Order: sequence, then structure tokens, then C-alpha cells
Amino acid sequence: MAYDAGLLNDYGGGNVEWWQDYIRTELDRSHDYYAAELANLRATNMELVAQVADANARETRLREATNQCRLAFAGMVSVQSAINKLDSLGDPT
Repeated sequence: MAYDAGLLNDYGGGNVEWWQDYIRTELDRSHDYYAAELANLRATNMELVAQVADANARETRLREATNQCRLAFAGMVSVQSAINKLDSLGDPT
């Protein structure tokens, strides 16, 4: 988006002071416009940064849960392996 001053008028004729005031007014209005746009962009940026931070936190929690599942599965495999070894030895009686 860009500031649009609209059509320039010629109400000032050859009056230099009028033209200077007119230009200053348009500059002030354009400054206000772009200041508001910048504030909106900063707010949007902060929202996006917060969303990325939340997504990173969720990803970290998911990785931790996945690692815990892997460790638990590895433990179950080890236990099953030990059971199989005991079974292969046969009945000691």
C-alpha cells in the first residue's frame, strides 16, 4: 500500500506560503499514514514471531515424546530378547 495524496489542486495560485503549507500538510498526512502502516506491520510481525515460537515449542515437545517412546520400545525389545533367551534354555526342571 502507498500513501495517495490525491489530485493536486491549484488553489494557491502563485502564493508560495500557501503552497508550502499545502506541501507540509501532505507530508504530515503521509507521515501519519506510514507511521500507522509501520505499527501494523510490527504488530503483525510480533504475532508471527509468537506463532513460530509456539510451533518450535510444540516441535520440541513432540521430539521429546518421540525419544521417550523410542527408549521405551528399546526397553521392551531388550526384555523380550531376555525372555526369548530364557525360553531357548528350556525348562530347568
